[in-house]
Amino acid sequence: MKIIQDWQAAIWKRMSKGAFWVDVLVALVVGGGIFWAVNKLRTNGYIVTQELQHHDFLHLRQKPDFGTKMITHTNVVIIGADEWDIQRFGWPLQDDTVAQILGKIASLKPAAIALDLYRDMPVPKRGDLIHYLNEVLTNNANIITISQIDLKEPELTIKPPAVLQGNALRVAENSFASDPDLKIRRGMLYFYSDAGIHPSLAIQMASRYIGKNWWELLVAAPGPILKIPSLPFQSLGLTNGQQIAMAVVQKTTRDQAVEIDNTEVIKFVASDNPLQYSEEGEVIPSTNIIELLDGGDVGDSNGDITSVTVTTADGVLAVDTRVSGVALPPFDWYPEAIGVEYEFSILLDTDNDPSTGLKPDGIDGLGADLVARVICKVGETENVESGTVFRPAGENSATNEIVMPDFAFGSVRDDLSELKIGKALFTKFDGDRGPYSGTDAGGYTYAWITAARVPINFRGSPFGP
Repeated sequence: MKIIQDWQAAIWKRMSKGAFWVDVLVALVVGGGIFWAVNKLRTNGYIVTQELQHHDFLHLRQKPDFGTKMITHTNVVIIGADEWDIQRFGWPLQDDTVAQILGKIASLKPAAIALDLYRDMPVPKRGDLIHYLNEVLTNNANIITISQIDLKEPELTIKPPAVLQGNALRVAENSFASDPDLKIRRGMLYFYSDAGIHPSLAIQMASRYIGKNWWELLVAAPGPILKIPSLPFQSLGLTNGQQIAMAVVQKTTRDQAVEIDNTEVIKFVASDNPLQYSEEGEVIPSTNIIELLDGGDVGDSNGDITSVTVTTADGVLAVDTRVSGVALPPFDWYPEAIGVEYEFSILLDTDNDPSTGLKPDGIDGLGADLVARVICKVGETENVESGTVFRPAGENSATNEIVMPDFAFGSVRDDLSELKIGKALFTKFDGDRGPYSGTDAGGYTYAWITAARVPINFRGSPFGP
């Protein structure tokens, strides 16, 4: 105790002298100046090269830890072209050549085929060979094509083949996030824009291999928005400039009791024009985007529609339906919703004739010629969900005519920055809810698994046996 008292007395004696406060002031000025200078240098990117070099130095010296077993997959085949092939077949490869190569690969029935070639325009440009490629792409649903979206300059976007534009199951994003030194250190899994989620080629291929839809691999904390990011005009039979009327109907079924909430009629025009962005990356308001507020209330907040946003751009219809609760509540987050069925129906009057098509109760002036329906049955072990577009049964047909057997949809939040892959799901947890609410927010770490490259020699003939 005496030691502590002596120490305190010495401190108070030193503090009573002016020299002590001069030292404190110098320390604050020097320390604060160094902090400000380093922060300024980092903010302006002046030391990013040194930081990346330090990162590479440490990263490349880590010893890989494969555990007790090193697994090498030999079921991944990469087919490429070298200088010899280019001299023989030319570059870029013509559409009929690409079609024949894809046809031969498809005959071997792989789980998935990635066409890592841009085909936003015919080759040759006169387009007399494009029908060969279109036929192969149409007849083989396991072929994934690529696009490259430019958010800053949308007119520079490289689109997928025209026959697959707007098909979220067949198109992958081929962008890479490079660092300021132009090196690629990160592999993109997906990114999000106002048009929806854009999966990478890796996600598309992995999902096909394990027999799931790509959006099932992007598990996010549920949110109030039911997002339908891509209903292609071509699949719906719509054309650019077509006048369309739309309404949304939500039906909640719980223990045989039914609640229905519906919106008023929204009118819009189908558009092939791209969305326009400001210098800050914000979408510029236009007639491509229409929002309708809904003031009606129902008992179940998960089925209570508050607003609907319709976006038509690039030949695609996107619909965001917001509820006051959680859209499509997962069973492991909301056990109180187990046994409840939520049905969202997007009713499209494509001929603007209320006397034809499905006439929903409580909505005047609309006859639905197309219905995009999402059904979610909250089960005890999983949610059973489906999305289908159909022409409702009428005078000419006793049954519904399926137009799209499935499409991408999901429950999202306004801020999708918490989307991650695998079990590293959330940066924060909503109380005790969620399948991983008891785990570390950092998720789990998985070891790398090497993949073997198996060369295929096409020099004899790419099309023969």
